[in-house]
Amino acid sequence: MLKYHPDRHDNNDHLTEHFREIQAAYETLSDPTRRIEYDNENGFTGAKKRVRTPQSVLSEANRLRNYVQTLNRLSIDQRALEFHLRQLISEQTAYLLKGPELLVPRQELIHLVLDTSWFLSYNYLTKLHDDLLLVADGDPFSNELIATVMKQRKLRHTQERLLPWLVILLTGLLCWLMYEWSL
Repeated sequence: MLKYHPDRHDNNDHLTEHFREIQAAYETLSDPTRRIEYDNENGFTGAKKRVRTPQSVLSEANRLRNYVQTLNRLSIDQRALEFHLRQLISEQTAYLLKGPELLVPRQELIHLVLDTSWFLSYNYLTKLHDDLLLVADGDPFSNELIATVMKQRKLRHTQERLLPWLVILLTGLLCWLMYEWSL
């Protein structure tokens, strides 16, 4: 950022303007409230400004999935990811992908969204369920895939909730066995 600072370049309006853009972006992204507002207004890739086609929706879903795969599971903002996924599978997208000739792109989008949502907790995933079914448009394969993933995630959610209790129980049991053995 300092290489674009106006003090380093006398009378270069282009670099001064570029520095201001960088500074505005930094201020927006460093303030959590302003960053959320920016994300909500612009979406993951700013797709609101373009005409949406089935291919552009799939391309955006691929970019989001690839980006999420580079992140640490614990560093993902669950609410923001859920927001971006809902933008991808909005009612507008369901309408855009309606019809038998768009069955393959619909199935691919559903697969990408479910793959990307792997890091979402079950509570956030349930918010996507109805939107996914709307995009599926009655396709039995897609409906079955959605139902299967929801069942798997519910099971994982239950296991994750019970795991600490199981650890506590086993620790207590081991302590009791050690106590009994020492007598």
